[in-house]
Amino acid sequence: MKSEPLLKQLLDDLEQNGLESEEHRTQARLYEQLARLPFTRGNQARLLVDGEATFDAILAGIASARDYVLVQFYILRDDDLGRRLQQALIAKAAEGVRCLVVYDEIGNQPGKAYCRALTEAGV
Repeated sequence: MKSEPLLKQLLDDLEQNGLESEEHRTQARLYEQLARLPFTRGNQARLLVDGEATFDAILAGIASARDYVLVQFYILRDDDLGRRLQQALIAKAAEGVRCLVVYDEIGNQPGKAYCRALTEAGV
């Protein structure tokens, strides 16, 4: 596996800091095999425990975007939260940031006016 050197380095770093265990080794290999993707550097992850924290993080990510925004939702509605998302995307598009939205068209319809406002703003 081409990621083996990085995986080894990661586990070696854990061991040097007294954090490595056989469980870590097993989990790291399992996660890599499940995802079929190698470990990579420079990534960050944050646990978001509820809807409010999740959407605050999404909106903050949109606000800080410089190149593009790509959001994907199973459900997209023209409700309070949906309008906050819509306005954040419209504001970003007005700054010249490319904004793309993907949602499940079968399961829900945000409404023509909602989609028209996004489209007219360049989203």
